[in-house]
Parts: sequence; structure tokens; C-alpha cells
Amino acid sequence: MIPTVVLSFLSVLQLVVLLGVVRRLRLLGVARPAPPAEDEDWPLPLPGLEIGKFTAVTVDGETVSKVDLDGSVLVAFFAEKCPLCHDFVPRFAALAETFPGGRGQVLAVLVGADTSEMDRLRDVARVTIEPFGGPVARAFGVTAFPAFCLLEGPVVRQADFKIERLGLSEAVEVRS
Repeated sequence: MIPTVVLSFLSVLQLVVLLGVVRRLRLLGVARPAPPAEDEDWPLPLPGLEIGKFTAVTVDGETVSKVDLDGSVLVAFFAEKCPLCHDFVPRFAALAETFPGGRGQVLAVLVGADTSEMDRLRDVARVTIEPFGGPVARAFGVTAFPAFCLLEGPVVRQADFKIERLGLSEAVEVRS
């Protein structure tokens, strides 16, 4: 027989592990997180938010800033050490290829030093590379990756961890 103390300890340990798994799934975007309370930090910009000022230089030497965001703009944030980000790059590139206004209306922000996805994205988007906590991520308030935003000018229309939830992929055959 197993002593009651050992069974109690194992039950508590199992509960802690289960809560950790649920938290990780939420961070990966598998489960949609609850809306933030007023005083909570939120890893994505909220709809209706006007993004902050920023200036960045693309890998092609173009300068991009808040004033360059006019009309509908699709923005993606991918992080260097994020396996899920690498999975979303082909879907984002396929959507960006058909986004109204073309490359000039699409911005891809690569956070960290990894440039492995740069070539795949630079034909369909303006691509910037910045460190963690860089100017573009700060201006948008993005602290979790991957993150996708749909803007109308400098105002966030939608933001989510899954590109499919922006409601744009229905019009595009998104290939993985």
C-alpha cells in the first residue's frame, strides 16, 4: 500500500503539472486567452489602439515608421527562438503575396539575430530585424510571438497569435 502522504503529494504534483501545461498551451495560442483586465499587461495590442512612434530600417535599406502605415497594413512579429514562429512563416508569406497593396502594405519584424526566414519574406514584405524589446515591438506592445496584426493606418483593427484569426486567410488559399 502507498501511504496517504505520498498519494497526496503525487496528486498535488499532477495538478501543478496540469496547470503548467494549460498555461503553456495558452501562450502558444492553442487556447484563446481571456481578455485582459484594465491593469494587466497584455502581450498584443488591443483593437482600437493607436500604435506608438517608431522608426526602423528594413533589410533592403528602406526606412519605415508609423507615418508610413497608411490604409490596411498586415504586420507579423517572429522571434528567433520560437519554433512556432518558423511554422507560421510560410502561411504568413502566402497571405502576404495576395494582400491588397502588395509588399508595401506588409511588414515582417524578425526579433533576434536569426535571419533564416529573411529571404522567404523579403519578396512579399518589408522586413526589419531588431533585438528583443526593439522599437517596432515596443511601439506595438508585442511581447509574445508569433504575433499578427491588421492595421487601418496606425490603428490596430485586429491582433492575434494565430494568423487565421485575423479573418484574412479565408480569401487566400494558405499553404503550409
